[in-house]
Amino acid sequence: IATLADNTTAAVSCPHGKLECEGNKLQMCVQAHLPADKNVDYLDILKCHSQGDVSKPADMKLCMTASGVPAAVQEKALACASGPEGDQLLAQSAKLVQDREVKRSCTVYIDGKRRCIRDGARWYDCPEGDTAGAFIKQICDAHKASTGSAAPECAAAMAANPFSPAPSVKAAGTRLLRAFV
Repeated sequence: IATLADNTTAAVSCPHGKLECEGNKLQMCVQAHLPADKNVDYLDILKCHSQGDVSKPADMKLCMTASGVPAAVQEKALACASGPEGDQLLAQSAKLVQDREVKRSCTVYIDGKRRCIRDGARWYDCPEGDTAGAFIKQICDAHKASTGSAAPECAAAMAANPFSPAPSVKAAGTRLLRAFV
């Protein structure tokens, strides 16, 4: 989690030091420059990137190449990470973390709403579930609510990752059902 060092956007620090901040900038710049038809590949790029040295642009370039990101987009993303645009994205992210009072990484927000937290190898505060299917459902529901139509990718993603409510959601649903029976 990047933090503002002095309540301005001039100085940002990361818990694991400068190399973590460099990795964060790489990831944010890829996200900023990724074409819409490659958005579905972003998580695969992040998973690949986390396997190597996250501060090395060459490792990110390999991950983007493996995901079929065009060379021109790769160059824009890498230039972003090494320049003022990357610094600005990192500062904006740190400001958002501060404004939302995020204390743990990973804190999942979908459509501006805190949905779940993962810390110490466990998920918590996940009222709608902590599975891939639960997250996909929440993302697809948010997309439909904001655009009025379902994203074409949602049907396949939801079929591949069936939604199963969190135990507390299941229990609440069972109690509600019993109240009406």
